[in-house]
Amino acid sequence: MGNIIGENPADWAKNQVDLRQQLLGLKSRDAEVLSWMNAKSSWIRAISAVSITPEKSEELTNSKDYAGRALAKEFTLFNGTTSVNNENLNPLQKSGVASSNSIINSNVYGFGGIGYNGIVPMPGIRNLDIQTYSRGSLRKAKLNIKAFNREQFAILDTLYMRPGYTLLIEWGHSTYFTGKPGANESGNPQYFYTNAEFDTPPFTNLINQELDRS
Repeated sequence: MGNIIGENPADWAKNQVDLRQQLLGLKSRDAEVLSWMNAKSSWIRAISAVSITPEKSEELTNSKDYAGRALAKEFTLFNGTTSVNNENLNPLQKSGVASSNSIINSNVYGFGGIGYNGIVPMPGIRNLDIQTYSRGSLRKAKLNIKAFNREQFAILDTLYMRPGYTLLIEWGHSTYFTGKPGANESGNPQYFYTNAEFDTPPFTNLINQELDRS
């Protein structure tokens, strides 16, 4: 009988399901399979598509240098807050304690400025809840974000919390198998920024290419 509702799963999804069934059905499991089953961890990442004016950049950061998409790249919500290297698009993890009152810096403590609360941690994602509706045709995401001072909250409000703004939310596990059993690979997200907006076919094609590659 034909399927009159919905559509077939994508090839990459079907291949992963078949492979995981094979791996979980193994009677003898090697170290890589055991590592995949027991040592993987989850990750969540959110990227804002908001582009701001130089005046808004100065209001939020005391500098016009973060106009356009620059502020969104500095406030990628992943492993707390991560910035993106414009040259090779690699994530730049933060570390250490800020020694100045600069709102944008590379530190874990003091990122977002040293305000009335003193030195506070960088903001980040607390949890993500995904629900599906209409037989999977719609998804609703509830993203819980933590800010530790007013400066951080003002930036998060501008980038992520306004009705009608677009953001990209990704989630997954740190390792996965691809191809034959034993091919244990990193499942961490790859950074890619283009001139395409998040809700346009060119950006959707980029995502589909990454899925097909995996």
